[in-house]
Amino acid sequence: SEKVDNPVIPLEDMLEEKLIALYQSAKENNISEEVEVCLKTIPYSAELVSLYAIPYISRRNIKSDKALLDFYRTMMKKPSMDRTEDLNKLRKDKLEKGIMESTVIAQVLVWCNEVFYVKKVDSGTVIQGTADNDTARNVPHLVRMESTVKTTKDAGGAFRNAQEDW
Repeated sequence: SEKVDNPVIPLEDMLEEKLIALYQSAKENNISEEVEVCLKTIPYSAELVSLYAIPYISRRNIKSDKALLDFYRTMMKKPSMDRTEDLNKLRKDKLEKGIMESTVIAQVLVWCNEVFYVKKVDSGTVIQGTADNDTARNVPHLVRMESTVKTTKDAGGAFRNAQEDW
């Protein structure tokens, strides 16, 4: 088989902030001895599970505008037919004044051949998984990707969309 160069990707580029904090806390507080963690995955199949958009809201704008998150939560508790006034207010407040950020979320089921184990460095004892590098398991992973789409309205009234990276 051909050797593939796999660059190291920082956790911050792949995981949500709360999950990163959980891993860092576990690393700092709960591991009393040195362990080796091995995860090797080779994807062989993928299937789109869902794709949906969340208009007028992004992670960035709810961090800087807590009132927006509260407004959105209140709006989402209403039946769909009763949201028109709220959606019009969001469009007027955001898009008509410059930039509207929306979120697109895709979920993909990725099947991988995977080797995973955790073992103690000093003794070589496997704590979790199987340390046999020749035995890969078929494992599904649900991958959730988000992208922010910025919509602007130009002087002529036309809307322009710019999508950020996933």
